Amino acid sequence: MGYEVLTAFFLESVFLGVLLFGRKLVPQWTHVMSAIFVAAGTIISSF
Repeated sequence: MGYEVLTAFFLESVFLGVLLFGRKLVPQWTHVMSAIFVAAGTIISSF
């Protein structure tokens, strides 16, 4: 349980940081993939 919390928190925070602050710094495909990973991580964490 603790492992899932740590990995989900760190991965989602990294991708959310790219999503929020990296719009002009990363390519568009990276921005889209970051949004998908944040959504997928949130759904997986809810289960």
